[in-house]
Amino acid sequence: VKIRHLKIIYEAKAFTSIEVQKFSLKIQSQQPRRMTITGKINFFGETLAGEYYSKADIKIEYDENETPRFEADLKGSWREGNYLIKAEFQPRSSEFKLNGNMEHIPLFQVFPLLKKYHLMENDFNGKQAWLSLSFDSSGKTSAIEKSLFKISNFRVEGDLGAIESSGIEIESLTPLAVRPMDFQLHGVNLDKLFVFLNRPHPSPALGHLGVFNGSAFFKNEKQVEIVGDYSGLEFVFSNRGKREMQTMSLISGEMLLKGDSWKVSIRRMRPFEWILEGNISLRADRNW
Repeated sequence: VKIRHLKIIYEAKAFTSIEVQKFSLKIQSQQPRRMTITGKINFFGETLAGEYYSKADIKIEYDENETPRFEADLKGSWREGNYLIKAEFQPRSSEFKLNGNMEHIPLFQVFPLLKKYHLMENDFNGKQAWLSLSFDSSGKTSAIEKSLFKISNFRVEGDLGAIESSGIEIESLTPLAVRPMDFQLHGVNLDKLFVFLNRPHPSPALGHLGVFNGSAFFKNEKQVEIVGDYSGLEFVFSNRGKREMQTMSLISGEMLLKGDSWKVSIRRMRPFEWILEGNISLRADRNW
């Protein structure tokens, strides 16, 4: 069976459809039954809730042996990024396996998609930021939203620097529940990070917010620990009516969020002209 053009509309969600081109179904064997489906899929911008569409090659194989199963491969591109998704489904047991990877996917395309399908609530500015990761999951289709979803080789990079994690485990999609996780932060530009978070510059008494290198441990939304070195923070002050800058070349310490308050411990500070060693402790509410 060959179909030149097929459009599938998902009426339960407005502006959600896919277009299949060069659809082909081939029966490889009648007993046991084996068949292969191939085609090219277009996910339009309205479906992905972004400005650009994605196109992919799809291949589905069905093998009706002692354990009937479907195997599917989806390989595509999304603007400058690409992705590969592999899935297996066994009808008798209703069990599935899912794995794949994404490379250099633009986040300003991902965030609107996550919001459209109610997987994210906050507004982030994903311009000039890209996502790469690998993932896998398995379980029963009847409980797919509760199946463990593992993410590895996680990396967000761009103007804001790079944020990496070797492993993130999502216990549940509904409600969203994530196990404690570690992140490595490389050259994170705080000015660009505030833009990414859609937050204003924190104070007119500060110039450039500097760059951070270190690690972050996220236990839950009320318990976060950040440790590392911070450089390039500029303080603005007036000297005889003249606006001047004082730059901190290094601040070493840690920040701990517990409940709704932050505790900051600074072990070492080094402006360009001198060094301060000791302990400085600061406290602030969640929003500073």
